[in-house]
Amino acid sequence: MVTGTTVTRTAFPGNIITSPEDPVAANIMSYYPTPKCTNGSFDYCVQPVGYHSYLYSNDRVDHDVGDYNRLMFRYSHDGPWTEQTQYINNAANPSATNGWRDYHEEATWVCIFSPTITNEFRVGQVEEDNFTLANAQNVASLGLPDVPPAAFPGITATTMYSIGGEAPSTSLDRFQIFNDALQMQKGKQGIHVGGEFIWRVCFQRQLRRVAQPYFQFDQPHSERRGI
Repeated sequence: MVTGTTVTRTAFPGNIITSPEDPVAANIMSYYPTPKCTNGSFDYCVQPVGYHSYLYSNDRVDHDVGDYNRLMFRYSHDGPWTEQTQYINNAANPSATNGWRDYHEEATWVCIFSPTITNEFRVGQVEEDNFTLANAQNVASLGLPDVPPAAFPGITATTMYSIGGEAPSTSLDRFQIFNDALQMQKGKQGIHVGGEFIWRVCFQRQLRRVAQPYFQFDQPHSERRGI
């Protein structure tokens, strides 16, 4: 190693480190793509095609039960879906299919007890699901003993592009709502009585810290030619 004009260690032959070389690190570095740009400003250039879709639906059904009861049902569903973008054509591609979905369900019952008394009861549910899907990847190719990661590990190195798939994850946020309103009319006087109850359920599952290793390489680090 040369610091200024002082040699502190014996140089490797040809100034190339050949041994010892960690086989796991060598496998990791092999996933970096081969330089192929011709403009001289980047080592690796790619213009991948991204696919995005959005689903939306809103449906309602009304049903009169006789002269004094009415039922109404409503269902809606919407949310985006982003497909995995192929930046690198191997298991270390740093992209995963992800998106979210919203669901709305509602049922309403209106009952006319008399010309002056009516009641409306409503029950509904709102749910949002967020997701990142695990990619089908050959994780065993890294040669990590006794480590069964659920997805290719995240890898960052100084001055180099981060690779590795996103960790699979899911989350759910759900609200259930119960609402009732009673209306009574007497001449010019009116009374409205009602109440509402909301129940919320949250669930989240994140696998990155449990089963997906993460590697970070900072300077000084060894350099492999051609990468």
